[in-house]
Amino acid sequence: MIDDGQQLDLEAAPFRATRSKRRTATWLLLISGGLPMVATLLGFLGLIWWPFELLANYRFQYAFILTGVILAAMMSKRWIWATLLCLPLALNLALIVPLYLPTDLQLQTQTTLPKPIAKKNQPPANNHSPDSHILKHDDSQRITINGQLWRTTDEPLLIMNLNMNVAERGSEHVMQLINEGGADLILAHSVTQATLKQLTMYGTPYRIHSILPRDDEAGMALLARVSLPPKIRITHTAILDLANSTLEAPAIEATLQWLDRPIHLLLVHLTNPWSSRAAKTHNQQIKNIVQWVNKQAHPVIVMGNFSATPWAAHFSDLLRKTGLINSQVGFGIQPTWPANGGFPLGEIPVDHCLHSESLVTVERGLGPTNGADHRPLILKLTWSDPHPYPPQTQPKPTAKKTQ
Repeated sequence: MIDDGQQLDLEAAPFRATRSKRRTATWLLLISGGLPMVATLLGFLGLIWWPFELLANYRFQYAFILTGVILAAMMSKRWIWATLLCLPLALNLALIVPLYLPTDLQLQTQTTLPKPIAKKNQPPANNHSPDSHILKHDDSQRITINGQLWRTTDEPLLIMNLNMNVAERGSEHVMQLINEGGADLILAHSVTQATLKQLTMYGTPYRIHSILPRDDEAGMALLARVSLPPKIRITHTAILDLANSTLEAPAIEATLQWLDRPIHLLLVHLTNPWSSRAAKTHNQQIKNIVQWVNKQAHPVIVMGNFSATPWAAHFSDLLRKTGLINSQVGFGIQPTWPANGGFPLGEIPVDHCLHSESLVTVERGLGPTNGADHRPLILKLTWSDPHPYPPQTQPKPTAKKTQ
């Protein structure tokens, strides 16, 4: 027989269980929403302490988590908590959304570029092949812009940023990517002595203009397609050190002549800022890049592994002090590392191409990994102002024959 006290305990048990579940749900919301909220705010303090700059690399992940937590809070009618989390979500979106908005110059340039000529009996491009990103132009084509005749040989310069650390699948996969990509220039990373033998063995149609093989990830090389048209010439290459030491952080500089217009190119592979000492070295490399860019008299392209996302404080400082354009703008995040998905944090964009305002990115995409830990970055650059024919080469109108 159950007395009154036991009866009251039995009736209160469901209520206590429900209250316990609500308390657990509240703590889950606090933790899952509070951690990305705090990380979002601390990420803006990267110039103060290096761990805060690492937190800034995961803006997209924070926005994704916060969106889910806000929806869960709204469904459970926790309106105050949902409203509070809207602030860090808005801060992250304010940094992410602009990367997806093309500039007016990009839209104008993409409209005026000549269309590719379809070749007879040519099989359709494989959607998974980098060749599907390549435009083929006929030098005899002509286009007219505002009554002015321009030459269509101002076709985009195709550059590939390629990591050659292919231990997972073997060298034949990355060599296939090199051979089929058709890039004008390849900026190769993780280049070793074994890589050189592989390039020779597989007979790639590229000439090595500058190379620094190493056993670590800092080995790099600049490859130029052997069949480069006369419009592109490499006139100078050199090995630099961005860390003011014995090639701890090497870089390759080169000068290109593109339709008689010089471009300075810098290939970089910055140190991963995963410790206090490494972060100091990384920040010094950023400062040296700023100095290199600002002393150049012609347009520049800086491309490679920056070991930082566009939201990192020192990366943003680099853009602000040099006036360079981030090629991501208009094309989205396009994460490049780690290529295996980066569970549980996910992939982040650490490979970049920055260029002067006189250049514009008309296409940008990622290639297949082929076993490397970074996804290849493939993009096309062209001049922001078309290059006109010299007056003496303007084609003369043909006189009509009188009948």
